Amino acid sequence: MSTTIESRIESYEVQPNDNVRPSTLFRLFQKAAGDDLDSFGMTYNYLREHGIVFVLSKMTLQFFGNIKSYDVVRITTRPRCCKGVFFIRDFDVAVGGSRVAYASSMWVLLDINNRKLLRPSALDAVGKITTDMTDLYEIPDRRIKFHAEEMDKTDVREVYYTQIDRNGHMNNTFYPDIVYDYFPDAGKDDDTGKIISVYYTNEAMCGEKFDVYTKNGDREFMFLAKNSQNGKDIFTAFIDF
Repeated sequence: MSTTIESRIESYEVQPNDNVRPSTLFRLFQKAAGDDLDSFGMTYNYLREHGIVFVLSKMTLQFFGNIKSYDVVRITTRPRCCKGVFFIRDFDVAVGGSRVAYASSMWVLLDINNRKLLRPSALDAVGKITTDMTDLYEIPDRRIKFHAEEMDKTDVREVYYTQIDRNGHMNNTFYPDIVYDYFPDAGKDDDTGKIISVYYTNEAMCGEKFDVYTKNGDREFMFLAKNSQNGKDIFTAFIDF
């Protein structure tokens, strides 16, 4: 089973070079995923009533072309299989009938009372998701290890109230914007072939500060955010361009 949404990319949803902000697509992915769960009767409020929420663990986005302001994007999302504790969900992005991007994501179930991860079987008590394995596309997956001591400490940032969602932590759609603040401008001009991976490790709470570490290569960029107080990784990102 799949769910499709359409949205016009507005002028405030693009970068100065008129290419879509990755965070714009992340927000549309979140909407499409929510609409799809709604179709199974698993609305956000319904899941919270049962003490659970879906939390994003990883998002990988690959571009096949540039998406510009006023393009109408058609996004189809499909729940795939489960791998261990992870729920796999893909997003197929088209403009004018042609695929311009594709994303694959990994989600986990979180117990909102004790903040612990749950096995996928915990969902059986509240409903069932029908998987859809049609039109699969495999994004090249590079397994990257991030070591702060091998990177440049670039900045210190704080998590603000306006970034917090109903789950009580920074919403996943803000992370690409943070990464792009440090991503070299030369890599932003053409998105064709670009692969952006964001890995979510620990929650970022309002008022917390995090240290930013970056590392530039000829055709790749690495990003690491570490909690300034406890030293734990908050999230990492890798851009292959």
